[in-house]
Amino acid sequence: MKKLYLLSVLLAPPLFAQESGSPAVGGGLNEENEEAINIAATPDGSVWYFYESDFNRTVIYCHVNESGNPRCEEVDIDD
Repeated sequence: MKKLYLLSVLLAPPLFAQESGSPAVGGGLNEENEEAINIAATPDGSVWYFYESDFNRTVIYCHVNESGNPRCEEVDIDD
């Protein structure tokens, strides 16, 4: 399931990012598992993917590098 969301994260920037300079944000909540998933796409083509459940919190930052290759990395967040 996480791979599906990651794929959508990589394909989302051109579709969701607005030229006006403000990011586009979307999300969903799975009440059965108490999971929340949010995606923020910015005009520069980068995407932030947030996954949160009772047991863990994951933040992934995806962007296209200078060579035109997509890169994603998990961001370590301090509580």
